[in-house]
Amino acid sequence: MGDAIERSKMAADAFKGNHNAVADWLDIKNGHEREPFAVSFSNLRCHGFTSSGSSQYQPTVTSWSLAIPKFIVNLITRQPKQKVQILHNFNGLIQPGEMLLVLGRPGSGCSTFLKTLAGDTHGFHVDASISYSGTYRALLFPTSSR
Repeated sequence: MGDAIERSKMAADAFKGNHNAVADWLDIKNGHEREPFAVSFSNLRCHGFTSSGSSQYQPTVTSWSLAIPKFIVNLITRQPKQKVQILHNFNGLIQPGEMLLVLGRPGSGCSTFLKTLAGDTHGFHVDASISYSGTYRALLFPTSSR
């Protein structure tokens, strides 16, 4: 019962603006402490491929519904795929405890940047040196290395 009261106090502290209380509450709830880590990236470049008549880089529900007719048209016309550069030469360091805010217009690559740091690179290619506290991306995400 005392543990539940302690958790309630931590949650109340969190709503008062004590951000460390939120982290402490999550640690107790998960039963372990989180390890702080840094993320560094150097010369981060991402690109995808698209047919010459398309401006859609990542699939959506609508694009999937039109995929069969577009596939047939592409077979008949044999349009070459074009390389589309999404991110160009990003460099950065995120220290333990820091928060990263990414702002940009739609289509500017914000989601691609965050997906790349998270290791979710399905649908595009990454050329970069990304390190998570000294452990390189290829070791953590072997299937996403391209």
